[in-house]
Amino acid sequence: MPIARERRVFLSHTAELRQFPRERSFVAAAERAVALAGDRVIDMAYFGAQDADPADFCVRTVRSSDVYLGLIGFRYGSLVAGRPEISYTELEFDTATQAGIPRLVFLLDYLAEVPFGEFVDENHAERQKQFRSRLRDSGIITADFRGAGDLETAVLDALVKLRESQRRMVGVSGAVQATADGAAGIARAGGQHRPWMLPGHRDDVVPRPALTSVVLAEVLASAAGRGAVRGPVVLYGTGGMGKTTLTREVCRQPEIAATFGGGLLWVTIGETSDGARLADRINDLSEALCGVRPTLSDPEQAGFHLGTLLGDESRLLVVDDVWNPAQLQPFLQGGAGTVRLVTTRLRDLVPRARMIEISAMLPEEAMTLLLRDLGAQAPEAAGRLLGVTGRWPVLLRLVNRALVRHVRDGMSVPRAAERVLRRMHRRGPTGLDVSRAAQRGGRGDPGSQPRPADRALPGTLSGARGLSRGRRDPAPGARRLLGGHGRSRPGRGRRSLPGAGRSLAGRLLPAVPAGAAAPRRAAHLPAGAGRAGAPARVRRPALRRPA
Repeated sequence: MPIARERRVFLSHTAELRQFPRERSFVAAAERAVALAGDRVIDMAYFGAQDADPADFCVRTVRSSDVYLGLIGFRYGSLVAGRPEISYTELEFDTATQAGIPRLVFLLDYLAEVPFGEFVDENHAERQKQFRSRLRDSGIITADFRGAGDLETAVLDALVKLRESQRRMVGVSGAVQATADGAAGIARAGGQHRPWMLPGHRDDVVPRPALTSVVLAEVLASAAGRGAVRGPVVLYGTGGMGKTTLTREVCRQPEIAATFGGGLLWVTIGETSDGARLADRINDLSEALCGVRPTLSDPEQAGFHLGTLLGDESRLLVVDDVWNPAQLQPFLQGGAGTVRLVTTRLRDLVPRARMIEISAMLPEEAMTLLLRDLGAQAPEAAGRLLGVTGRWPVLLRLVNRALVRHVRDGMSVPRAAERVLRRMHRRGPTGLDVSRAAQRGGRGDPGSQPRPADRALPGTLSGARGLSRGRRDPAPGARRLLGGHGRSRPGRGRRSLPGAGRSLAGRLLPAVPAGAAAPRRAAHLPAGAGRAGAPARVRRPALRRPA
């Protein structure tokens, strides 16, 4: 089996694993790991109606795949029509076994915190128990997982190690012709590869065409060498503004694949990545390029090695969720033909960069997000809800989920909107925080744990009050979950909160005494809220004349 190309990874799972956890499902985590490994997910959920027997089509699809990846929970799954003794999930595993396809199996741990009602199979619990036991005794290595983050790490590690073991077995020499769709993992002369590490597409994304066009134009201009300064393109803005989602949508544009023949590299940093952990992330990229994993533990050394591998080819390197300049510095070495696209909350992350501020959604975009999954015309209160949220994506999602809960409980959309609006006016954003554990789980399960969005709003309030008292940084909870741009330089960013954002800010910040200077715009509040159609601002660095 040729292994230098993109592999087709058949993802086998039951439906609840795609729905939970609500903030990021287990299936979404596995799909991201497959993308980061330079492979492509094959999932029966992506196929529409077929003029063929479902079981036969499922078997053919598994046999045409290169890797079987099974996420096995506690539900047995749908039974095969005409074969009540077996489910589709077990049929997929049996087919992969008979076809001799490498099998990677991950079992949901019994101590995982999941909604009990959604994950227990009352009809086939014993059969699923037997299937899980059979998997453990099948002679393949299985791994347990409890959270989406743990699963993503384990799947990525397994896929990388599988590729390396296959490479050792069959060897790879010369170049392999690229597949028609410009796929990931294409071998090149000299051991180089064309990785395409684009995370999987989410089906709940609200398009932001204006911002997408602005960012795409800046990336392409940087690739063409236009502009006074060749530096990274930096998307900055408040946490929850959709920087990562926007970056993913930009990378999906056909112009990106056509421009960057050397591939797309993607790394997510996070607040706590430094030292050996940061070096490990850099080593992931080096391995994606050349197929050999470095053992470097110093970020600067790992960055230097990565820069050497990048060479002069035209590549796009996405460095997502950077929290401080030291995290970004190793990725700026070498790679004369590489364009760096960075997302961060810091407006002054790097001096020589093309800065694009990501602020509130446009009214029509915000309305689409507000009414998602409701299937109804905008109620009269929808406009007022947009004003209260300041068209901030993270708050819009919370309001939308509250509306969906009320509608599923039998309430009409207009009545649900009025109820949420009253709660927001009475209690501020914390009115969306569901305090009862049963409601948090969404299905009345008392063992459910608060979701990150539920914990975010108290941190936002704490951070806002801290800023109003003159603190330089938001409180830890706000900085971590919805935090802002970090340090503000003296004398900059002093402006009152305009437009609709004021209604939200009024609940978060105490009034400014007459004659006092207006506070700096709170980093965790939507920049430019209330300015309908305000374009993204691109800030280019000024060139300094030598002394």
